[in-house]
Amino acid sequence: MTESLELRLVKEFPSHFRDYKGDPFQTCMAFGCEHGDGWFTLFYELNKRIAFYLENINPNVKPDFYWTQVKEKFGTARWYYNGGDDIISDLVDYYENQTSYTCETCGDLGKLRGNGWFYTSCDDHAKPEDRGEE
Repeated sequence: MTESLELRLVKEFPSHFRDYKGDPFQTCMAFGCEHGDGWFTLFYELNKRIAFYLENINPNVKPDFYWTQVKEKFGTARWYYNGGDDIISDLVDYYENQTSYTCETCGDLGKLRGNGWFYTSCDDHAKPEDRGEE
């Protein structure tokens, strides 16, 4: 993800990104968000929903939530965190699943493609050998 989009997330959700650009010996967030800009909208919406949830939960049971790693793996997003609960887990699972139908490059409707090295893309951003798969 481009740094400008990452910084937008960090500015709007600072507690979620407390380890952003931290010590690489301490956190994988030292490397930022390691996936394409096409998933930004999904990840932004996820952060917005988590923030809303955390603002409205009973303070006595509120988890200390933050991202520990944000990346692509096997063609879909993998968003790892500390301090979640069942609600946050369900939200993350839902939005990670949406990345299997969203082009990682542009955010348009896509599908999981590849043979050995998987990725999710629309037809325009698919490798020529992966276009026309059904």
